[in-house]
Amino acid sequence: MKMDNNNMKNKKYITVLDFEEERVYQYELEEELKEDEDGFCPNEMFMDDKGHRVGNCQWMVHDIGELVDTKTSYGRLK
Repeated sequence: MKMDNNNMKNKKYITVLDFEEERVYQYELEEELKEDEDGFCPNEMFMDDKGHRVGNCQWMVHDIGELVDTKTSYGRLK
C-alpha cells in the first residue's frame, strides 16, 4: 500500500488501549488536541465522550493511521 505523505502529515489519530474492554481503538481526530496551561487534557474528554473510562485506558496521539504489523514491510519490528 502506497502512503500519501502529504495527506498523512495533516491527519492526527488517537489510539486507545482500553483495558476494561480488552480492546484497542483508533480514532481520526479533526484536529490535534493540546493540553492547556491548567493541565486540562481534551484528549481525555474525547475518550470519555466515546464511552471509555479514562482511568482504565492508556492512549497516544500520532500521525500514522496504520497499526504496525510485524508481517508488513512498513514499520517492521526487529
